Amino acid sequence: MERKLNKKMIRNIGVVGAIIAFIVLILLLSLNKNNIIEKISRGTLKAATSGTSGTCTWTLDDAGNLTISPTNGVEGTLANMTSTSTVPWYNSREQIKTVKFTGKVYGNSGCSLMFGDCHSLENLDVSNFDTSNVTNMSYMFSNCSAL
Repeated sequence: MERKLNKKMIRNIGVVGAIIAFIVLILLLSLNKNNIIEKISRGTLKAATSGTSGTCTWTLDDAGNLTISPTNGVEGTLANMTSTSTVPWYNSREQIKTVKFTGKVYGNSGCSLMFGDCHSLENLDVSNFDTSNVTNMSYMFSNCSAL
């Protein structure tokens, strides 16, 4: 009896959790619905994208600004980027218009293709990007036709 009761309780907890998540989603959407509707009508609605690379965090906002920062806020090192599959923002490359490094960001030995195929990339601020450890920058800006 106790085992069946535990399974039933677990199932009910899962259902309650799904209902709560749905309610939170509805509330968040209703708070921002005018902005979302406006962006949908203009065709400019894009989700912000973010992730990590090595000991750095990157964020791409809906305006196309890619910001790369140390996760600890002071200094960090990017992971090696030696192919398109190792560039964490590669799937969002068409949206990138500007790149800015904040804090102290070190490149790893391989930074080839780091911004390759970022056709909309127009501006870079690399003043906080230390490339002293980088030995391969081949194709780092290949096909960046807007630069």
